[in-house]
Amino acid sequence: MDTTKFVLDTRQELLDYANDYSAYATKLSTRLRSTKKRLGVPDKNPAKHLSNYDISAAQLAQNHEFLHVPLLTAERCWAKSMAWQSRDTITADTRSNIVSKLIKAVKIVDKLVTTLSDSASGANTTDVLSAKAYAAFLKGDSSFRSKKWQECLENYSIAKVIYSALPSAKLEGNSFKDFVTGSVDSPLRYAQRQLHIPTTLSILSLAKKHFPHSDEALVSGVEEVAPGFLKQDEDADNAVEGARKTLAWRNRQVPVEDAEIALKLDALETAASELSEKLGSSPDMRPNTKAESYDSVLELSNDAVDATQQAMDELREQSVAQGDPRMQNLAVLRTKLKYDLLSWQIGRNRVLMGEKDGSMLEDGPSMKKSAAGVEAPAIKESQQVKQLEKKANLYNKTLQNLEVAKELPGVAADDHLAAEIDAVIKYFTALKSLATARSHTLIGNAANALALIKYAHDQCETALPVLSSHDESKGTGVKTIEVVGTDAEFLQNTLKGELQRSRALVEITNLRKHVGKGDSKAAHRPLIDRLGQYPSEGVDLEKIVTYPPKMEPIPVKPLFLDVAWNYVQYPQEQGAQTRAPVNKANANTAEPEKQPAKKGWFGFGRG
Repeated sequence: MDTTKFVLDTRQELLDYANDYSAYATKLSTRLRSTKKRLGVPDKNPAKHLSNYDISAAQLAQNHEFLHVPLLTAERCWAKSMAWQSRDTITADTRSNIVSKLIKAVKIVDKLVTTLSDSASGANTTDVLSAKAYAAFLKGDSSFRSKKWQECLENYSIAKVIYSALPSAKLEGNSFKDFVTGSVDSPLRYAQRQLHIPTTLSILSLAKKHFPHSDEALVSGVEEVAPGFLKQDEDADNAVEGARKTLAWRNRQVPVEDAEIALKLDALETAASELSEKLGSSPDMRPNTKAESYDSVLELSNDAVDATQQAMDELREQSVAQGDPRMQNLAVLRTKLKYDLLSWQIGRNRVLMGEKDGSMLEDGPSMKKSAAGVEAPAIKESQQVKQLEKKANLYNKTLQNLEVAKELPGVAADDHLAAEIDAVIKYFTALKSLATARSHTLIGNAANALALIKYAHDQCETALPVLSSHDESKGTGVKTIEVVGTDAEFLQNTLKGELQRSRALVEITNLRKHVGKGDSKAAHRPLIDRLGQYPSEGVDLEKIVTYPPKMEPIPVKPLFLDVAWNYVQYPQEQGAQTRAPVNKANANTAEPEKQPAKKGWFGFGRG
């Protein structure tokens, strides 16, 4: 007989995504008629016969479905009030109808709480508390519409404390979390600001402070399901006081005055340290497993951004000027948290890209590690193209996140940060062009691949001077928006090799296009006679040499070269003659010089 669970399940089933409350009220009426018919409850006009909502304790003990009759009726009243509230223009009569419908729903649920409190109904303490929380929610909504802020604060505090004290196994899931955040926390914080209560307390501490401790039945019920829960108020306040007071962003210290934001920042810091420790201790983890580790950090980071945005919206509703220091601090804090959220998203995408951000062709998110000593099977070209397409999609998402980061308030005015983001954009643009070029290479478009590789090389070469100043984090293994210099240098070296390879492939493709257009006789010559030419048509292993051998003229050295070479004097011999020692010439001066006999042609003397 969990009241809150039934209400949330009904809303999730019947209320569409467009929040059409009129259609929701109509569906509730249909569901209510079928439920009454099934249970045998007389269907009379509920506006005139309020006693029809009085479900006895014996009926609840006999069949728990009798609980659905008052809950569906109260939920229908709430849906009608929300339908009127969603109108473009709300007059005084409309506001009066809204409040009256909510008061009617409160009366129905209060009677249900009285029935559940009877021991004959068979309901436990958790069932009674769940109904009281739903009643407090409706009372708080009624006080909110009536602008009775003190009553609104007290009623929503009851709902917040009960929902926080109930076992998590009873109320879990995103629907319950969204319900508490949007329907309880938001109006509770708004009432706090309307009463000018400082926001240094967290939502839960604020609710415990304004919880009606004089209601012994309510206090005893909470203590029964969660012993000592209400006494943890002072400990929670001390935890908030010890939370961070400032946050650093681009050499600026931003004060964090909102307790909810401070708590979410502490939770985010804890999750980030756990992620760093997990990835640092397991470097061989698969890409998909690494990406799943980022989910908790992303969720907490998104919650911190939402809390900051909600605080800014509440200040705007109070007509706080944009130049107010509180608004300025929250604006800087939102930029910081939004930038960090985009950084975590980019880091998750980089993990899915593979090693070196996907610049290595053999790596990829869908690659499976083979067993030791077993050769991995060859990947088909079609599979490689699909893997490259997945990488290109990741690069597109990353580039979109970078564009959003570049457009954040205050980023354009920071020249250094804007230059870093531009460099990272060029880095991932080069990676995207590389993946696309490899796809063109696999399908045979060598010219397109060459153009893309050249473009990627130019982009990376432009970004390298900025990225080379980034040092790699010490053993963290966590990837974010920051690209270290080693990754950029590796990509640059890879692109240099790919550029040379693409040029060679284009040259080979051009040579193959001219096959058959040259000398037909040369094509039949053996390979040994055409070693200086590229075999564009392939190598014919049957025409390497002429077989069987036959007499063929071969080029020989002409005779006149031997005759002319006899009259050539080497430079080193001339130098040796000039470097003859002088003393040797003096020793031969005393001897008579012998004149050699004159010879004729070819060594024959003259007669």
